[in-house]
Amino acid sequence: MELWSDGYFVRTVGDRVTAEVIERYIKYQHQEEQLDFGF
Repeated sequence: MELWSDGYFVRTVGDRVTAEVIERYIKYQHQEEQLDFGF
């Protein structure tokens, strides 16, 4: 699970933070709403 907010990125324990995840965070951090439930 990932939670995105202004200036914050939280991911549940046990998941690996990859370069792709970090790039997505940087790319979308200033958007009003970005939901990705990935179920």
